[in-house]
Amino acid sequence: MPFPKTQSATDMMTQAPSEVTPRQLKELHIKTDVVVKKPGSAN
Repeated sequence: MPFPKTQSATDMMTQAPSEVTPRQLKELHIKTDVVVKKPGSAN
């Protein structure tokens, strides 16, 4: 069943996609790590 979306592919009923709050991440035991690569490094 297709769901109506706007031209920007957002769902007006659920406001998806949206940002995830730190509380939601903690509730689901999800941790994000940001890896900063230095220019010229192999990986």
